[in-house]
Amino acid sequence: MPQKWIDPELFFRYKGVSIFHTYKNDNANGVKFYWYTTDPIEPEDSNGYSFDVRELPLPAGCLASDAIYHQAIIKNAIDNGLLTLPEYVEYKPEENEADYQHLKISREINQLLRNVWT
Repeated sequence: MPQKWIDPELFFRYKGVSIFHTYKNDNANGVKFYWYTTDPIEPEDSNGYSFDVRELPLPAGCLASDAIYHQAIIKNAIDNGLLTLPEYVEYKPEENEADYQHLKISREINQLLRNVWT
């Protein structure tokens, strides 16, 4: 059966780098717990842009087994140049994460509206 393409969900954005969720068997209902990607166009594990958060260095006090620390672990990797970025992504060390808070809020509002209308 044909499947409709759905853009990977944005996990967060940091210093110009967007981190997206990846999915089991490309199924939108199967978010992978430890895997993320820097490329929303080709989120396959084998493209070089996907990574397992458990394989990244852990900042002090962080555990990869607890999702609450995934952002801190990935931010540390970005700051240390450990992630492979698509050529169209530009790392911007001066960029403020708060500049992208409106994206998260907009996504949450859209989800609430979809829940109300369905």
